[in-house]
Amino acid sequence: MEQDQVRIDVSFGDKISRLFIFRMFYMFILIIPFFLIGIWIYLVMIAQFLYMLVLGRRHRSLWNQFVRFYTWLVRWQVYFAAMVNERPKFWW
Repeated sequence: MEQDQVRIDVSFGDKISRLFIFRMFYMFILIIPFFLIGIWIYLVMIAQFLYMLVLGRRHRSLWNQFVRFYTWLVRWQVYFAAMVNERPKFWW
């Protein structure tokens, strides 16, 4: 059985952009897409649960979408916490 491992690497950067204070304003703009995609992932979780209930195994595509969303979400959290300077790419 294959096990997926979680690994997060964040390097320390000496310099930071002085415009980092505007990240909070950017976060307020991105709340709507985060919320809408979060609803979609909730529906994916329900579909995954029903799939596991009926067939007794996970659907690979649903699992990959779930993992991709939370990886993307963690990247944005690291950006908003001012741990990195590069803004993450969008999910789609």
